Amino acid sequence: MRNPIRLCSGVLLAFVAGYIDTATFLRVSELFSAHITGNFVVFAIALVHGVREVDWLKLIALPVFFLGVSLATFLYDRTAARIRTVLICELALLGGAGLLALVPQMQAHVAWLAMALVLAMAFQNAAHQLDVTLGPTSAVMTTNAAKLFVALWRKVMSPPADVPAVKADGIGARVLCFAAGCAVSAFATHRFGLAAVLLPAALVGLVAAARR
Repeated sequence: MRNPIRLCSGVLLAFVAGYIDTATFLRVSELFSAHITGNFVVFAIALVHGVREVDWLKLIALPVFFLGVSLATFLYDRTAARIRTVLICELALLGGAGLLALVPQMQAHVAWLAMALVLAMAFQNAAHQLDVTLGPTSAVMTTNAAKLFVALWRKVMSPPADVPAVKADGIGARVLCFAAGCAVSAFATHRFGLAAVLLPAALVGLVAAARR
């Protein structure tokens, strides 16, 4: 019998991505950590209203993200545990940021915590490209939602025989869990700050433990 955590790994990671994205958006000047390209939009708005020092984090996040993806790929290619190594690194980044956020003195260094979370989401984004068993991306729901609605439409209106099928297995659950992660994070981060990311860190730990 297959491990139930392994079966729902993608769904759990979708919750994590929604959670972390919301946490950084709330606590770090509207910074997206999972849906990284969204930072271009927010930074462009800052250009109109006045760029603050913290707004530059939105641009810095992009090379940090690319660094994280490259590092995740290197570790996947060079270690025996492969995807488990990538997920353990994500766990370490999330857990480390959450624990450091409990230290009052770290509040002045929230930018460093935010970059650790961007790195963690880079590892998670890379994980889906490196291991197909994780399924569709858990971090960017726009593409998933489009695929879901294409599949639903074709169930209602049958496509021509020569049109390739679009599979959306499990995508609905990912979209819902991403939204749930956003909602839970909004309340948890408002109450506990970035220390609230210890919850998704624990979920990533479960997923990593199941990838044996």
